[in-house]
Amino acid sequence: MVNGKVVRGKNGIAGELKYFIRRMQLSDDVSKLIWTQHGALEIVTKSLLLTISIIGPEAVAISAPMTPDMQEVRNTLGSFIPEEFMPEFYYIKEASDYMLNGITELCVRYIKKGDQ
Repeated sequence: MVNGKVVRGKNGIAGELKYFIRRMQLSDDVSKLIWTQHGALEIVTKSLLLTISIIGPEAVAISAPMTPDMQEVRNTLGSFIPEEFMPEFYYIKEASDYMLNGITELCVRYIKKGDQ
């Protein structure tokens, strides 16, 4: 979120990390890192570092069962990002509720657009 609004970017790609993960310089292969808590923290924080640097969001919602400790994420990112630029972090246990809200919002927009 930036200025109280969800940042979507062109075609909804804002905040999408899957394309960047393949290009990151990680300590090991992604398929190995995802199986450990330390590895998952590395993937999440390095991905977030890029996103925070580009978008500068007010808040970041994370749904990553291997990294539920938002203070640990914050502390790791704190070695790269000054506190004044650090967003709020929220751990989302079940992301599907938020996805459903987003799909509903898109449908409502589509219907309203058709009424014009």
